[in-house]
Amino acid sequence: MRVAIRTGNKNMRNVTLKDIARKLQLSEATVSLAINNKTIVNEDTRKRVLECARDMNYKPNPLARGLATSKSMTIGFICSDPENPFIGRMLKLVSRYSNQQGYSVMVAISEGSVVQEGKCLQNFLDKRLDGVIIFPVDAPGNPSEAFVTAKEQGIPLVFCDTYYPGYEQDCIIADYTKGVYLQTEYLLKTGHRSIWYLTTQYQEIPVSRLRINGYKKAYADMGTARQDSWIFGCEKATGQGAYQLAKRLLQEYERPDAILTLNDYMAYGVRQAIREAGYRIPEDISLAGYDDAFSELLYENALTTVRQDADLIARECVRLLLTKINPDYRLEEPLIRVTEPELVIRNTTRNRREERQGA
Repeated sequence: MRVAIRTGNKNMRNVTLKDIARKLQLSEATVSLAINNKTIVNEDTRKRVLECARDMNYKPNPLARGLATSKSMTIGFICSDPENPFIGRMLKLVSRYSNQQGYSVMVAISEGSVVQEGKCLQNFLDKRLDGVIIFPVDAPGNPSEAFVTAKEQGIPLVFCDTYYPGYEQDCIIADYTKGVYLQTEYLLKTGHRSIWYLTTQYQEIPVSRLRINGYKKAYADMGTARQDSWIFGCEKATGQGAYQLAKRLLQEYERPDAILTLNDYMAYGVRQAIREAGYRIPEDISLAGYDDAFSELLYENALTTVRQDADLIARECVRLLLTKINPDYRLEEPLIRVTEPELVIRNTTRNRREERQGA
């Protein structure tokens, strides 16, 4: 979208640095330095310039800015499955916050493959993108050689939602341990005892390990017995993958009191498996997801979940990446590396305490 101002003859034209300089009676060079957050400009002048730029609806020209700074003004976004509503929402928000800073976003899909993820990253490096935000795949081990190449070339990376070993400080992540702890504690306090937890098949990776820690800690703190066999690894952390796993488990094992899933996407599949097995939610089995991605879609039997602040995570990912791309980028407030979860209790869980007390 091109931003314009009206002149006396009612023609429309773009707001330029010269317009701002003329209004503030400053040199165009000083205005440019202030707009680009260069430390050579004193703080009072910088604030005056930025305030005037906002008032005049000034938007930098990405092409001109890129030529001036030898940057592409484009960042990459690599994700495994954009059909996952949470990842889809993150893509939208990352694009919004990047665009606000004059950057375009190029998207690549890894389809859950470490090999494909490496190819996506290498393609971005070949295109000389300024930086990349990555939703890592749910797989163990070290990332591809492209990650080493990125470091060697000085192309900054930021990880969203989880990370690879050695990149912990390059990640914006939710407090998964606390989130699953709150879920499990709530279910135990409301009379649930056998709680299945459906996570990824690789339980040692951060996105699973941190959540399982919360699940186990809640049981320990409540002094309630649990079985390790209640933790199940799903080959694919998708709705279809969780549906197939839950369908098999409900045929082979005694019905649990509740089922927790790694994300809402999986919970959607588990819900279908529970119904096909002839059970009711929550009368027979309570169900809870994680991330609150389906809050606007599931009006019937709205899902109990843990809300992740997607807007905050996306904003912080972009802010962290910009600090890596441009050392002079000024943060108005400190980065939030770990975001707080919020337990949201809806219709898919019930209080079983009275039922057990009456038994």
